[in-house]
Amino acid sequence: GLGALVAGLRAGWTFNTWPLMDDRLVPPLHFLFNQRPWWANFFENVTLVQFQHRMIAYLVLVAAAAHAFDAARIAPGHLARRALALAALVAMQALIGITTLVLAVPLWAGLLHQAFAMVVLAAAVINCRRLCERLQESRLGGSSRAAPVSRT
Repeated sequence: GLGALVAGLRAGWTFNTWPLMDDRLVPPLHFLFNQRPWWANFFENVTLVQFQHRMIAYLVLVAAAAHAFDAARIAPGHLARRALALAALVAMQALIGITTLVLAVPLWAGLLHQAFAMVVLAAAVINCRRLCERLQESRLGGSSRAAPVSRT
């Protein structure tokens, strides 16, 4: 994913400031798109790759918080607690990422950020599965088992 591009390009060693990238929310276009062909910037330009990583991280954080808020509103109980736990894990991952960036990617922090990404992914998959099970139960009138499908 995007984290692999950041690690492979060593993009975390540039723009070691947060929340801004050298006093700017969006770096100048001549930094973001300085390679030809233009589309290569999305995979090979350290400035654009780091900017993409930050923006996707913010989007995931907002989505996780919105999911937790929505789950608490419409499905209090286990689903809401799992959604809140997922949002907390995403927030922790963001803090680890920010720390990694500001410290100029010491090995321990980079490894922690990558390893914790797997924890967040596992929690998201579990949360999604439980949510899908809950939706299926509600469609089947409370039963957690689907009726057998006839193959005739």
